[in-house]
Amino acid sequence: MISKYIKFSLPIAITLDFIIKTLTGIFFIFYVSGFLVWNAYLSQYGFFEYNLLQARYISAGLLFDIIVFFVFIIIIFLFDKFFLFFIFFNKRVSKPLVYYKLQSKKKIFFVTHPIITISIFSFFLGLCFYLFPYFIFPNIPQYFGGSKAIPASLIGNSYQMAYLSNYGIGLENNSGDKDSVQTKPVCILYQNQEYILIGILDWQENGNLISGSPRRIINLKKDQINGFQSKGGLVGHVKCSATYFYDL
Repeated sequence: MISKYIKFSLPIAITLDFIIKTLTGIFFIFYVSGFLVWNAYLSQYGFFEYNLLQARYISAGLLFDIIVFFVFIIIIFLFDKFFLFFIFFNKRVSKPLVYYKLQSKKKIFFVTHPIITISIFSFFLGLCFYLFPYFIFPNIPQYFGGSKAIPASLIGNSYQMAYLSNYGIGLENNSGDKDSVQTKPVCILYQNQEYILIGILDWQENGNLISGSPRRIINLKKDQINGFQSKGGLVGHVKCSATYFYDL
C-alpha cells in the first residue's frame, strides 16, 4: 500500500492513490461521454454500437468535454456580468436568490448561487448532447475525435459488385471486357469488426459527382466486400459532406 506522499508545489500533499483515482474518474467521464456521443450520432442511421471496448469513445469524449467546459465557462461569465448589472439596478430582484455575498478582509464579492449554476449546467449539458452529435461531431475529422465520413471505393469480386449495385452504388469500369471489381467512391460513416456503415453518393452518367452529401445510408456486413481504397484515383477528388438526420 502506498503511504508516502509525493511533494509537489501545491499547498496540499497529493498521494499516488489520489492521482490514480482522479485519473480513473476523468478517464471514465471521457469514456461515457464518448459512448453517448457516438451512439447518439449513429442512432440517426438506425444503428447502435454494442461493443463497449472502443478506443474512439475516449477521443470523442475528450473532444466533447473540452468543448462543453470552455463554452460553459464563457456562459457563466456572461451570466454573471449580465445579472450583476441587472440586480444592482433592479431593487425588486433579491440578490441572495442569485448570488452569495462573500466578504474577505480586503473586499466584498459575489459568486453565483450553486442552484443557479447547477440549473444552467444541466440545461446546457442537455442542449450539448442534442446539438453536438448531430451538427458538430459529423464535421470534425476522425483523427481529431470526430466522426467526419471518409471517402473510399469498395473492392470485391464480380458477384459482390453485382450485389452492391442493387443498392444504387455505382461501379467503376474495368479494363477490357472484365467485370468491375471496384465501386465508385462512397462515404464510410462508421465501421467496426463486423459492420460498415456506407453513405451512397449521387453520380452523373458522365462520371461527375452531383453532391458530396450521401443520399442513402446502408449497413453492410464486412464479409460482403473484400476491402476498400481510401486514397488515390477518383477517391482523392471526393469530399464527403456531413449528413444530417433531416436530409435522409
